[in-house]
Amino acid sequence: MTAPSHSTTEMGLERSFRFTKADFRKIAAIAYQHAGIHFDAGKESLVYSRLARRLRIIGLTDFSQYISILTGSDSENEVPHFVSALTTNTTRFFREHHHYEQLASEVLPPLLARARRGARVRLWSSACSSGEEAYCIAFTILDQCPEAAGLDIKILATDIDANVLDTARRGTYSAHSVTRLSPPILKKYLEPTQENTSLYRIRETVSRMVSFRQMNLALPWPVKGPFDAVFCRNVVIYFDAATQDRVWRQFASVIPVGGYLFTGHSERLSASAKPCFEIAGNTAHRRTVTAIPNGNPR
Repeated sequence: MTAPSHSTTEMGLERSFRFTKADFRKIAAIAYQHAGIHFDAGKESLVYSRLARRLRIIGLTDFSQYISILTGSDSENEVPHFVSALTTNTTRFFREHHHYEQLASEVLPPLLARARRGARVRLWSSACSSGEEAYCIAFTILDQCPEAAGLDIKILATDIDANVLDTARRGTYSAHSVTRLSPPILKKYLEPTQENTSLYRIRETVSRMVSFRQMNLALPWPVKGPFDAVFCRNVVIYFDAATQDRVWRQFASVIPVGGYLFTGHSERLSASAKPCFEIAGNTAHRRTVTAIPNGNPR
């Protein structure tokens, strides 16, 4: 099948595929069920634009057919593509650089001293997208502790989108995407690929510190921690208030007293999670001795 040549102006916009208000409500409900993403009524155009390409790829003529696939017996094959199309994967190396500066100056020194004594250190990039955030955490660690790859220091990197995780695992980036890296960082931690010198690959010293894993923050977590520092930036804003509260309290449950949580500049901790942390910097929070309100959120 091919997409129809006619268009529809349902909801006031000219479109190649029929997309009704009822279709939007069903799509929004499926997105919430599988990814915890909340789409209000003002997001019809965004949802349409992100999914229309998927309809063309699989040869559908309208959204009702797509909804039938998403709710049918073979939905598990399509849902990952659906989630990938709807999620935002905007990232870059050393995004929100002040977090890495604080990681280097304040967070890492006691952790590295502990690791040199044989103790375990764990950090979590919880919405890692295509891997830049997790690798930048590793760069920052290795800059302060060149022997870190031989110590018990590990970085867990998770994301809901299997496609971007494949990119992250490969650890290969274009010359343009690495322009934000300083020449010393680029030379120490990446190398041109043999196949294409305009592509750069993360060196093994870095990549063996990072483990990538698919995970949906809106569903029950398969990880228990503890994590000495967690990066969760620019993802919780896509959840509704109830899911945001549950996610923030879950972070509190896996970060030990003295551990850090780094958030996005537009994100605010929920009222019930806020007592678990003290402000430790610009969108940085330090876990306090305060118990989690209402007990463990799991």
